[in-house]
Amino acid sequence: MVAVVWNFETRPDQGEEFERFYGADGEWTKLSRRSRSFLGSSFLKDIARPERYVLVEYWSEMLVYEKHLAD
Repeated sequence: MVAVVWNFETRPDQGEEFERFYGADGEWTKLSRRSRSFLGSSFLKDIARPERYVLVEYWSEMLVYEKHLAD
């Protein structure tokens, strides 16, 4: 299994839009779910710095993830 960790910082006025796009039902996650290698994700918000997010994606194969990212 491969865990890919993304660290994001948003502008204060874009938090809700960011959460809609990258959250559990967001477009990014829907796109990832189309891959047979995607195992799931964790979407975390920093309570001390609300503009900071961490997204952890779990993939069964690195090669499939790299192709997904390139597409």
